[in-house]
Amino acid sequence: MTTSGHSPYTQTLHSKNTLLLLSAPSELDEKQHPDFQISDQRINPWHLPDTAQARDFELANRWKYATEPLQPVSAPAEDELEAFWEQKKYSAASWLLIPKQVELAKETDRQLIWKAPNTWVAVWPIGTDYFMIDASVEAIAKVEDKTWRSVLEQYIVLVVTGQQSGYALEVLEGAGHPEVNAVLASLKTANLETQGLKKTKTLTYQSTLGEKLEMTYRPDRLKAYGRIDGTPLDFENWAGALCMKAPLYASKTA
Repeated sequence: MTTSGHSPYTQTLHSKNTLLLLSAPSELDEKQHPDFQISDQRINPWHLPDTAQARDFELANRWKYATEPLQPVSAPAEDELEAFWEQKKYSAASWLLIPKQVELAKETDRQLIWKAPNTWVAVWPIGTDYFMIDASVEAIAKVEDKTWRSVLEQYIVLVVTGQQSGYALEVLEGAGHPEVNAVLASLKTANLETQGLKKTKTLTYQSTLGEKLEMTYRPDRLKAYGRIDGTPLDFENWAGALCMKAPLYASKTA
């Protein structure tokens, strides 16, 4: 399974078997407008550490790429697939691409559970609604955009809608969960809290492993604030700048 692209409106937090994803509109103060312009020839900012960026690079990139308001979307009819793709850039929605070989085993009032080889994937949608696009062969053949046509041929597209949209995704081992009722039993120990989204843009997820993930969306930056079991994440120094270590070899980023 995969998310769709690197939208400047989307932020994530990941730990062990759990991923939190949230998309939301920008909130930018004109008084904080950065004093430098980003060249279209610059390397993708997602590929560089903070130390290699210009000052306030996250704010600058948010200003350059994410100032448009997000537009509501609804499930497209099969003759509307092309138009749906064309409006994706500024849609108030988050996507998850699900391989067509994967089976939707259970849909509850809070979760979607898929059975993959030796694995279960539980998704908690976060937003106002969600729908899935599983287009027919005939409809896919009429899609002109090659990338979109390829996506539709290989995947079912889960679309979670809302000005604040996203999902919590947790993977469970198939060995310890022989059938879906065992998955549901494990998920009873998990919990998603979204009450903080409206006021502080914070969501909290307690995983089946007992790990607590807290994610605070930053509408004027590219990365969220994150905490794992109460410990703040440092995205710049998370590994002490150590890249590789072996008995006879070690390297660092700086």
